[in-house]
Amino acid sequence: MSRTRDDAYRQEVAGRHRAVISAVQDGADDTARALAERCVQDSTARLITLRLAL
Repeated sequence: MSRTRDDAYRQEVAGRHRAVISAVQDGADDTARALAERCVQDSTARLITLRLAL
């Protein structure tokens, strides 16, 4: 995977994490939970894709 794509992915993940933190701080528990679940799903999908590419 290229460095540019890795950097873009890291920025995307950081944005998702900030959204989860904001939702928690705002007391939006359901939103925070949904966002966190999405983070896990996306990360898992990426890891599977990378593993299959080996």
